[in-house]
Amino acid sequence: MFLLPAHGTSDHDGGVSVTLNDSARRLLDGRNFAMVATLRPDGQPHSSVVWIDREGDTVVFSLTADKQKARNLAPDPRV
Repeated sequence: MFLLPAHGTSDHDGGVSVTLNDSARRLLDGRNFAMVATLRPDGQPHSSVVWIDREGDTVVFSLTADKQKARNLAPDPRV
């Protein structure tokens, strides 16, 4: 699973820490998808739809190493 950053307080690793409210948790506990945008090596955006899930207050999505978004995230994990 890949962590999906959100707006909140920066943590010690440069990531983002967020506490979801009950309404957001209920929404994320359903079947949901999101549009994820990454940057290709040449700087062009690459967007794709992914199913998302929640692990505590962390939004996650899965990907496989052979996909373009995985190759884009390897050098630059921002989404």
